Amino acid sequence: SCRQHILAPPGVSQHHLSIAEALVKLVSYLQDFESNFYRLPSGLQIVAPLFNAFSFYCYWEDVFKIKKLLLEAAIEEHLHQVRITPTDLEVHASLANLYVSLSKLYRDVIAQRGKKAQGLAEQFHFAGSLAIEELKILNYYAPNDPWVHEQLALGYSRLDMPEEELKEVEILSMLRPQDTDILYRLGMLY
Repeated sequence: SCRQHILAPPGVSQHHLSIAEALVKLVSYLQDFESNFYRLPSGLQIVAPLFNAFSFYCYWEDVFKIKKLLLEAAIEEHLHQVRITPTDLEVHASLANLYVSLSKLYRDVIAQRGKKAQGLAEQFHFAGSLAIEELKILNYYAPNDPWVHEQLALGYSRLDMPEEELKEVEILSMLRPQDTDILYRLGMLY
């Protein structure tokens, strides 16, 4: 449906990013959708928390799967765009952010469902490692960009890789020597 409604003008190769943006907006629209599936009349608002919990129990897995499929489709559109413009840094940054969003989706479900979501830990780590790979590509093209090193440090932190996180924070401290937050973070890692 997005492909039919988002038509690129002749000579423009960025329509993949427009489709991906539409998919990401739909994912953000679905935030907390599973808890608010049922709308109660104003007179029954006292039982709303019970209905919200029931709604979450019934629909969390379906909404999770829809979000996952939408994010994967957005990632696929970005990969198509990378094939067209392989050195476009914005595409790589956006793709890294999508991988981070996917890993956060897994992390949130793991945190909410606990043992019932055991199989998602591997997918969480895989999505996180793909985000790090995209950030490494960005680092290759822009080695002195503090944003890239900050994102790499956060990615390594999420994946429990303290040595790699420490290296990135050290680079950040060289790029921003007056930033006390980075110095504090560096001290905590040491």
